[in-house]
Amino acid sequence: MLGPPVTAWEGPASTLVEGWWTSTVTGPRDVVPDGAIDVMWSAGRAPWIAGPDTVPHRVSLPVGTNVVGVRLRVGAAAAVVRTSSSAITDRRVPLDLVLDRRAFATLVDQVESAVHRAAPAEWSPDALVDAAVAAIRQGQPFDGRGIGERQLRRRFTHAMGYGPSFYRRVCRLDRFARVLGTGRPLAQIAAEAGYFDQAHLTRDCVALLGRTPRELRDGA
Repeated sequence: MLGPPVTAWEGPASTLVEGWWTSTVTGPRDVVPDGAIDVMWSAGRAPWIAGPDTVPHRVSLPVGTNVVGVRLRVGAAAAVVRTSSSAITDRRVPLDLVLDRRAFATLVDQVESAVHRAAPAEWSPDALVDAAVAAIRQGQPFDGRGIGERQLRRRFTHAMGYGPSFYRRVCRLDRFARVLGTGRPLAQIAAEAGYFDQAHLTRDCVALLGRTPRELRDGA
């Protein structure tokens, strides 16, 4: 997996928040593109929103730092920051620039209400983008349901911070990473994940993870 596992919210369903996660820093490392936008905070730091990444993002927090993240639903970040998600692509933005920080002085189960307060009451997920994301995650084609490619790309970028083609690369690499430890040849795993060949896999690995497939497999 390219990121920490996300625990779904318990209780009433949320239109803005998908779930939450926690992670402890064990040393310098790269956060790699995973198609997610998270609200994050840790002790001694003001909360921030981590935009969608297109390149590895170096994390240099002190060893032992506990980080809590709240995963926003597809499109929710655009509602929260009141502009396209692409405005925060590859950025880490302090929440006091976009949200009421006082709402984030409480426990994780109160963060959802703060996110709801930041977004317009009439906001709802874009069903077309939701369908496209679901299809891409499953490695399936998506026909746009009758709208043009340009309009689909615009709506997808508004919600996700980048277009469907880049998100398809992220999901394909995630499928590869999930079965990397099975011991099978890299070329076989690459083909099963949807790559044209091993060179195609290597290009995406280096571009998105900063490492070759072999380095990733060997834990470099």
